[in-house]
Amino acid sequence: MSWDLSFCAADSPPPPVEKMPSDWEGSPFGILAEVRNKISACLPAVNWSDPEWGRYKGPGYSLEFNIGKDDSSYGFMVHVRGSGDAVSELLKIAEKYNWYVLDTPQGEWLHHCHDQHSGWREFQEYRDRILGLKK
Repeated sequence: MSWDLSFCAADSPPPPVEKMPSDWEGSPFGILAEVRNKISACLPAVNWSDPEWGRYKGPGYSLEFNIGKDDSSYGFMVHVRGSGDAVSELLKIAEKYNWYVLDTPQGEWLHHCHDQHSGWREFQEYRDRILGLKK
């Protein structure tokens, strides 16, 4: 079970999801080798042994970067597991490259969230309840 986030590139911040035009799309990320290099510049320990899936183990959490194989991609997914502070690391990457992060379960861009960590906390609470770790 993972908390799933969608990354996109855009020239300007995407509007709130409820105000997005139906034809809105971000900018292409470009060559995937460059995307891998950018992610690795922020998180040097990412394992790219499978170039479509970068795997990273942080303090108390893990990230899987599912960037795919299409150089004209308009986005990629990140699957987050664990309980550490994954959000701060992901926001640093997004901010550095003008990428934007969509919290897919909440259905909102993190830059529009009053508390950018709330979706991660809610996911962990849900996961722990489902697994019987919390009542």
